Amino acid sequence: MTIFYITTTVHISKSLRESVGSTTHTYSIANELQKCGHTVHVFSEKDSDDASYENIHGIHVHRLKRAVVAPSSTIKKSRSRHFLKYLRFIPNTVLASQIASLAKKEGCDVLFERGHSRGVAGLVSTMTNIPMVLETVDHIYSPLSLKKAKTVFSYTNAYFPEKHHHKYSYYADTIDPSLFHPVTTEKKYDVVYCGSFKEWDGLFDIVSAAQEIIQRNSRAQFLMVGDGRLKEEMEHFVTKKGLAKHFTFTGKVPLQEVKTYLSQARIGVAPFNTQNLNAPHFKKYGFHFPPLKIFEYMACGLPVITIDAPQIKKRVTSDSGFFINEGDAHALAQNILHLLEDTVLQEQMADFNVKKANEHTWHDVALEIESALKSAVI
Repeated sequence: MTIFYITTTVHISKSLRESVGSTTHTYSIANELQKCGHTVHVFSEKDSDDASYENIHGIHVHRLKRAVVAPSSTIKKSRSRHFLKYLRFIPNTVLASQIASLAKKEGCDVLFERGHSRGVAGLVSTMTNIPMVLETVDHIYSPLSLKKAKTVFSYTNAYFPEKHHHKYSYYADTIDPSLFHPVTTEKKYDVVYCGSFKEWDGLFDIVSAAQEIIQRNSRAQFLMVGDGRLKEEMEHFVTKKGLAKHFTFTGKVPLQEVKTYLSQARIGVAPFNTQNLNAPHFKKYGFHFPPLKIFEYMACGLPVITIDAPQIKKRVTSDSGFFINEGDAHALAQNILHLLEDTVLQEQMADFNVKKANEHTWHDVALEIESALKSAVI
């Protein structure tokens, strides 16, 4: 099949240095689908210095400016951004027309849309009669795409009206064993965080926990892998607290190199915290994002400390590490200290996590998606 994977809000560079779960997710699914023998075209976000097209490991990556005249990153910084969101249908229609034209040229068999593209695939399907499948990682999606989709992949059906529940198919983020596995290297760091420095990542809870840990372990070291909108603020905050010598910030790291950084640490943390965010979807659904970083920690042989949330407990058990309540920096510190002092438990959890992470991989997810795409075409 020729598959058009429409992910117009996701940026994919040749080096895969984005340090963002959406990039890892999109690339991994596209890569596994093309390994299954399909021709995969991915439509991703275009920054100003990007090439419009690149072949990345056999995947045809087409980059489009989400707002047509400018990258979405530029629009987000604009004073007019709140007004422009009401005109979203205009760039969506233009993008859909461009993709529809290429779909006819390339003989596209089926469309696969990431919900954040907000209906671009639904419009393409309307223009071309090409069937589509939808995936949503949260509550953001287009009603048009939901209506047009033959199947909807998501972590929960709570995002959709009941009349569409028959389309729902559960799936979850996971790992690629070739990209995430233990690497034999020196353990330079006690704790690692890896991610895109989002507001809900509990970053300041990590710093608060570090202050408590350092009182008992003055040599403790923390590794912060990745980049994002709070990274610079975090660096200033760490310095202000007098903890700079205890923290290392890597910045963006190519996806293929992340495992080496993770393997240099003893414990992986994901202390998500949505308590102080004024976001209706968190109040409605609680913490509902896929915990991709947790599975990457596990695959690299790290015990994990994360929050006690249903979305996480679907895949993670107490054999993998410890659960804390959101915002409980003291519990985070105490559990880190417990693991640092109990190396036998550390090793037991590490061994368990490597096996557990490899039970369900991106290849398995891609096979589920492939089946739905084939059914949509019939």
